[in-house]
Amino acid sequence: MIFLELNKITVSPIKESSKSIYWHPPGDKSISQRATFLASLAEGTSRISDILWSEDTVNNLIALKKLGVGIEIDNNDVLVTGVGKFGYRASNNTVYLGNSATSSRIMISLLSAQKGRFKVDGNKMLRNRPMEWVVEPLKDMGAQIEWLNNYGCLPVGITGSRLDGMHHRIKVSSAQAVSALLYAALLADKKTRIYKKTKARDHTERIFKYFDLDLIDTGDYLELTPPEKILPHDIFVPGDISSAAFLIGLVAMQKSSGLELTVKKVNLNPTRTGFLEILQRMGADLTIINQGELCGEPIGEVIIRSGSELSGVKVSGDVFVQSMIDEIPILAAVAATAKGETVITDAFELANKDTNRIITTIELLNNFGIEAYPIEGGLVVTPGEFTSPGNLEVPNDHRISMVAMIIASFCNKKTEIYNWDTVRVSFPGFLEAFNLIGLASTDDDSSSLGPSIYMEMVE
Repeated sequence: MIFLELNKITVSPIKESSKSIYWHPPGDKSISQRATFLASLAEGTSRISDILWSEDTVNNLIALKKLGVGIEIDNNDVLVTGVGKFGYRASNNTVYLGNSATSSRIMISLLSAQKGRFKVDGNKMLRNRPMEWVVEPLKDMGAQIEWLNNYGCLPVGITGSRLDGMHHRIKVSSAQAVSALLYAALLADKKTRIYKKTKARDHTERIFKYFDLDLIDTGDYLELTPPEKILPHDIFVPGDISSAAFLIGLVAMQKSSGLELTVKKVNLNPTRTGFLEILQRMGADLTIINQGELCGEPIGEVIIRSGSELSGVKVSGDVFVQSMIDEIPILAAVAATAKGETVITDAFELANKDTNRIITTIELLNNFGIEAYPIEGGLVVTPGEFTSPGNLEVPNDHRISMVAMIIASFCNKKTEIYNWDTVRVSFPGFLEAFNLIGLASTDDDSSSLGPSIYMEMVE
């Protein structure tokens, strides 16, 4: 049971549950953001269905609206009327993107080729996220970008200019670096070729192909020929596997059998399914059925059943770790309930998330009585019994907040968690989903899904 009071949440120990649940997770955050950006550059109106309604995506929509893009809400859908490739309107106001690193990096790329002067900024957390590995290649293309406070971080000032198509070699293992340069390539004067450091999320490549853009993927590099114009397309966003991972992990952690969760119409892009593969290796009763495709993205249903005895695993390899980079905090919680230690390496990118998630994940586990410690590029988790710290203030990291609530529900007594509402960044409906499984209940309106969060923030 969960009780709410201002920014404090009280989590009580869960009760055993025996039932079958069917759940459609909220729309994928990565795809929602990329879809709205691409639709904003089209000449015409695109309908985006099943978009994620969260602070990150809403800040994205508000920013585009202030730049002259048509944004209308039709029930739960978003109608985006694009302004063409070079139609963003210069704004005297800061283009504010809240907590979203994805939106800020793509936005910097797009504004670099627009007419006028712009300033891009975010909240305190986003100001600590690295931006130089996007900005420096853009400068090589001719972008005029300046650091307004600290080198390598927001805020930045941008004066629109012509971008030269060129060859890039990505230096970081991040899909956002590739995505930012692909969006810049749309606005360049000739072909752009991008050599990736490692295989990472390919949502941008898939949605570009869905929009019939001339993108070649050889495996070694991507090559984009900029289109004369972009035509609008209707987009259906699949469910977010990263959000679903929290409930999938929660069911896997349950020692007693009888609880079954079916996650419907969820994204099964192979660059995102590492967490599911690891759970199967650990011994979880997890199956995938009804696989298909939606707007260029693989989808299907994931069935997870409680009661399996889990074993610790070793997780390594750049490509494989990238496929579950956002799920490592919940994996660490699951690992604490397994038999034998779990070792996670090659997760260097975790240091540059909303927090240094290697450190904040370890600190969270330690606070709940679990032995965990850092190693180069990762961490080691030793299984044990969760014990409540009584009260805990979690850092400003939505994924750490959700893991904290899940762990607290397995403790021996109530836990008071402060700063829990950072979940609004990516999964405002987290508490309702918890309630669906029968482990929690809440009457809190701020966690509801739907465009109400847009109306709240735009006002």
